[in-house]
Amino acid sequence: MKKIRLSFDIEIPDYPVKISVVSKIFTTAARHEKVDANPCQDVERFALDNERVRYLTEDEEQRLFKAMGDNAQLKDIVTVALHTGMRRGEIFNLKWFDLDFDRGRNARSKTKTKLNRVVPMNACVREVLNRQKAIE
Repeated sequence: MKKIRLSFDIEIPDYPVKISVVSKIFTTAARHEKVDANPCQDVERFALDNERVRYLTEDEEQRLFKAMGDNAQLKDIVTVALHTGMRRGEIFNLKWFDLDFDRGRNARSKTKTKLNRVVPMNACVREVLNRQKAIE
C-alpha cells in the first residue's frame, strides 16, 4: 500500500469543510482502489453554520422598488419578503388560515427546512395582506 500525503495550497477556513474535502478525496481514492478504505468515515462531523444574514440598505431597497416599475403585485410580494424574511415558496403558499391578524403573526408549517415556524407580521405586511384580502 502506497502512503498518501495530502497538502493544501488553499485556505479552507472551517473544520467541517476540511473534513468533507479530505473525505471526498479518500472516497474517490478508494473507488479507484488507491486506498483500502476512507479513514474519515468514522470522524464525527459537526454541523456547518452557513446561515447568512443580509439586509438591504435603504438605497438598495429604493432602487429595487424603482426597478419594479408599476407592478403592484410584485411590489407586494417583495414587501412581504423583505419584512418577514420568508422565502418565495413560503409566500406563494400562504393561506388565509395561516395568518393570525389578532396576534400579528403567521404560522408556517411547511417550510423548506421542514420545521414549523412563526413569522411576525409588522404593519407593512399587515397592510399588504389586508389589501390582498380586499381584492379577493
